[in-house]
Parts: sequence; C-alpha cells; structure tokens
Amino acid sequence: MLSVTEAEVMVRGAERGENIMQHLRDALTHKLWMSGAWRVLGDALFKSGNRIEAWDAWTIARRLDPDSRAHLRINERERDLVLLHPEYF
Repeated sequence: MLSVTEAEVMVRGAERGENIMQHLRDALTHKLWMSGAWRVLGDALFKSGNRIEAWDAWTIARRLDPDSRAHLRINERERDLVLLHPEYF
C-alpha cells in the first residue's frame, strides 16, 4: 500500500518519471484489484500525455470500486466531456 501512496504524492506534486510508474507497477503486480492504484496510474498517465491509457486505467478503477468517492473527479470530467463532445460517447 505504501507504493500507491508514494506514487499518489508524486503525481499530485507533478513529479514525473519512471519512479512513479515503478511504484504503481509494484503495487499492481501484487494486488490487481486495488482500484486506488489504477486511479493513480490513470492520473500519472494523464499528466504524462497518455490520455487513452489514462482513461483505460480510470475505467478499470471505477469498475473495481464504482462507489468510491475517489473517482468523483473522473466522473465529473467524463460528464463534462459527454456534454461538450457527445459524438465520442
């Protein structure tokens, strides 16, 4: 769990690089069901410009724990995009 927490702190602090991805890979290698790790991975991918992979990670996170309050920001972003670009949904 520490790996996910460390990675989340780095993502929020806008630190980029292999270190973030390594923490997330370590966490997901041992516990694929950790929705928080998938969400943080999505955040890191989004910040690095990998938008499609970010949405894939966020989709997995939301499927694993659909009622999590941690996904509110992602849900709001998706809702805004549906309103702005309904042709993609």
